Amino acid sequence: MFRHLLCLSLGLSTLSAYAASLPEAPPDCAEQVSSKGYCTKVQIPNRGPIKLSFFAVVEASDYPDADKLLARYQNFAAWPSYRELSGSNAILFNRSEAMNPITLEKGRQLTPHYYNYRIKTAIGYQRIRAINLNEVVAPTEGAEKTIVYTMPSEGAQNVPVGENPLQGAEGLKYQTGQVHSVNCAEHTRDYCLPTQRLLIYDIEASPSIDILPKVAANAMQAAIEAILIGMVAPPDQVLPEPKFCSPQQQKFQ
Repeated sequence: MFRHLLCLSLGLSTLSAYAASLPEAPPDCAEQVSSKGYCTKVQIPNRGPIKLSFFAVVEASDYPDADKLLARYQNFAAWPSYRELSGSNAILFNRSEAMNPITLEKGRQLTPHYYNYRIKTAIGYQRIRAINLNEVVAPTEGAEKTIVYTMPSEGAQNVPVGENPLQGAEGLKYQTGQVHSVNCAEHTRDYCLPTQRLLIYDIEASPSIDILPKVAANAMQAAIEAILIGMVAPPDQVLPEPKFCSPQQQKFQ
C-alpha cells in the first residue's frame, strides 16, 4: 500500500510540472493540414524521451466547445474503435478503458487510463501495458482546456478485472504529455481557420526495449496517428465495433 501511494505521489509531481506554453507546430503544418487534416512534429534527442506533437484541426460546428472535443480523448473505451476507423495496423488493442477516478485533496481528481496494446515496429509488434493518470488542470496560455497525463513507472498498479497483475509499466520506461483544445477564432493560425478548433496531443515517451530512437519515433507516430484520425472524426460518424486481440497472440494479420 505504501509503495502504491509513493508511486502515485511521483506521478502527481509530474502532473504538477506541466508546460507553461503550447507546443509549436512544424513550419509545414499548413501544408500537412490541407492534405490530411493534421500535422505532426517529431523531436528525437540523442538521449532522453522522444517528443511528438500532433495538431488536428476540426470544424467548430462539429465540436462547438472544448468539453465536447476533449471528451473524445477522454473516451478511453473508444480508442480501439478510433483505430478501426483509421484502418491502420500500426497499433492493435487488447484493452483500453477508464478506471475509477481518484479523488485528491482540494477537489483534484485523476482519471486512470488502463491500456494494453501492441505497437508495430521495424522489429515486430511490441507489447505496451500501463496506466496513464489524467488530470484536468488550469488551461495552458492559448488553450481553452488542458489535460495533463503521466504514467507511473514503478509499483503495483490497479488493473481491470481479468487482466494480469501489473508492476509499473510494460514496454515503456517513461511517458507523460498534455492534451489541449484551442479556439482558432480567438487564437488564429495559418493552418486553423476562425471557424475551426484545434486539438493538440503532446507526448514524451521512452521505450523500455533497446531500439534506435528513429525506429521508436516512427512506430509511436504511426500508432498515435491511427488513434487520432478516429478521435477527431465528426461526432455523428458511427464508430466501428472494435476488434480486440488476445494478449497471448504474438502475431497479427
